[in-house]
Amino acid sequence: MVDKCAIFIDRGYLSKILKDKFNNFNVDYIKFCEMICSELKLERLRTYVYTCLPIIRNNNLEDIKRKTNVLRFVKNHRSKTCGMLMPQQGGF
Repeated sequence: MVDKCAIFIDRGYLSKILKDKFNNFNVDYIKFCEMICSELKLERLRTYVYTCLPIIRNNNLEDIKRKTNVLRFVKNHRSKTCGMLMPQQGGF
């Protein structure tokens, strides 16, 4: 019997690292997670990709604008029935 794992990816953090270190390298999350599980000899149960709210530095207008945009996105994409983000056509 193979052990199973769930992988949690902070998309905002990963995107920042990829942008800074690899010039905006795109990731296929499924292949990326399968590669990790293969290395660890685990079966992938599920993968969760999430984005945290941005850090707000004191009186930084760019940070405040980013947070406002994220909150607007979340509000506009919540399911009326369960409060979770639901996929729209073409992604979240």
